[in-house]
Amino acid sequence: MKFMFIYPDYPGNYDNPTYNFGVGYLSATLKAAGHETALIHLVREISREDLARRISDFGADMVGFSLVTNMWSEAKRYVKWVKEDTGLPVVVGGFHAMMAPESCFIETPHIDYVCVGEGEEALLELVDRHARGVSATDIPNLWARTADGGFVRNAKQELNRQLDDLPYPDRDIFDFYHLAYGHGQSAALMLSGRGCPYDCHYCCNKFYLENYGQGNEIYRKRSVRSVIEEAKYLISRWNVKHIQFFDEVFISKRGWMEEFADTWKREVGMEFSFLMRVEQAKPDLIGLLADAGCTLIHAGIESGSQRVRQEILNRRMSDERMWEAFRVCRDAGIKTWAFYQIGFPGEKPEDIEATIGFHRKLAPDFSNVCVFYPYPGTELYRRSVAEGYLKNPEVVGERLSERTFSNFFEAELHRFRSVLDLPGMPPEKLMELGQKFEKTITTSFFRKQRRGYFDFLAEIIEARIAETEQKHISIQSFDVNNDRRFVLFEHPPAEAAFRVRLNSASVFKCALAVNPMVWDKPDADGIRFRLYLKRPWRMKKKLLDQTVFPRRNPADRSWLPVEIDLSGETPGEVEFIFQTTAAEGHGTWAWAGWGHPWIEYRNAAETRPHVTFAAGPELDASRAESSSRSAAA
Repeated sequence: MKFMFIYPDYPGNYDNPTYNFGVGYLSATLKAAGHETALIHLVREISREDLARRISDFGADMVGFSLVTNMWSEAKRYVKWVKEDTGLPVVVGGFHAMMAPESCFIETPHIDYVCVGEGEEALLELVDRHARGVSATDIPNLWARTADGGFVRNAKQELNRQLDDLPYPDRDIFDFYHLAYGHGQSAALMLSGRGCPYDCHYCCNKFYLENYGQGNEIYRKRSVRSVIEEAKYLISRWNVKHIQFFDEVFISKRGWMEEFADTWKREVGMEFSFLMRVEQAKPDLIGLLADAGCTLIHAGIESGSQRVRQEILNRRMSDERMWEAFRVCRDAGIKTWAFYQIGFPGEKPEDIEATIGFHRKLAPDFSNVCVFYPYPGTELYRRSVAEGYLKNPEVVGERLSERTFSNFFEAELHRFRSVLDLPGMPPEKLMELGQKFEKTITTSFFRKQRRGYFDFLAEIIEARIAETEQKHISIQSFDVNNDRRFVLFEHPPAEAAFRVRLNSASVFKCALAVNPMVWDKPDADGIRFRLYLKRPWRMKKKLLDQTVFPRRNPADRSWLPVEIDLSGETPGEVEFIFQTTAAEGHGTWAWAGWGHPWIEYRNAAETRPHVTFAAGPELDASRAESSSRSAAA
């Protein structure tokens, strides 16, 4: 049979897609059994006609959706189109299907099956039965629609404890080169196991604890040999330079970790990163992992208020334990990435202020903040319903049209909008505190790395960016011919303006490039870079006008240095305006980068080299999913 996966992966991921392990493992399982699979990976909306055409061109016999809750309202529309236009059986899975299976049947009549557990065996049995024309209403882990419009709740299977028996997740079904190299990271995600032994109240792990037993029964690990062999495969197949382990908890029993560190160092010898609970940061173990090649550790801080962590989130670690964990990582030479959330039920403005202060003291290398989202199946979702915080409890999958997730790559001022009515936290106050937090995060990294006397990346939060272009301008990084740089990223057409006090005898420096991921795309090629200087009450003066054509001009497939002598300009308040547009006759979009622009004195004693970045993939909205979910980059 031919099985078509559909993965809605927006809002917030426009041209920045995320890898989905659920789709990957299911596709690999079907392929191993002789079935064919394909994927429609939606990073933006699709028309009804295009959706039907792509399903028809593949010749699909069945369609499956992978769902997260904040894409549910979008997915319902696509499910309706698929059923009405093709008549094919529709099965849905993913976290929303597991946590809220009733809503999948009640809110739309167009779904035939809902996967409520791990899906490899259930989906394979479903496809096999449909191929044989046999009834599939009694398969464990699948709820099924009945002829009268109701549905059958079949029992859940036990969790799979033989993870080594599963095929490696299918990456070919995705545009995996884009996923690995889209932002110059040259990195791939891996899982060394499944499950989590902890019970944080914002996390979906509550579902597993209630359905499958205690934490040590839910948390399962692959063998070290299985993990090492998959890493070798990824390196040989995709030439990646970094592996990020995306397990909710990577650190396992000491014996497993010692075997992994020794084997990884001897047989793989590549940098890697992982997610960690701060309680696991034992100095000797972190030192062992650093020696094996670990360069970055991600850790969920969530809140800097000990009251919020203990009374609301069920996270019992103290402030001192978290500071100590990050110190241990720094002492071992490992960079740190901290995750935060704001807008919890019961959180007060002073708690968010405490979190901002905590972040300043913690001083992680990288960090991001998102707005809490009440995912069904979590303890905080139940509290939100019980205390009347949800604005519309019947619609659990409200689509947030503005991004509510931020990291230092994404410099626009986000909306920080919640789906909750929070007592003592008016929407405007949440937005104010979110943007204050974002400003602290975004500027702190680049201010530590400041170049010259004005660094445009360090001041990007202060930039004047048109409301319509907020999502077109950010800080990102990409690699051009093995030369990786942070950039003022502009998705043409775009314009960002900075107010600068220009000093005498100054020089402007940067480099220009178009991301290699779009060099050969037929709808994206030439980009025109223009830089203006504007004084109050005067016409703007053009300092630079250069067009880059990487597809047709080999010389433009590198960083193009820019140095503009400003010593003839009168000192004082000015505005620098960065503008990118598509070249005439070329595509209307591309990924254009101003390579870390800055202004220094003409006779500066030192010129700081461009900053490199050794972290793993961006966590983008996928992080928002599992903190909630990363998203990641």
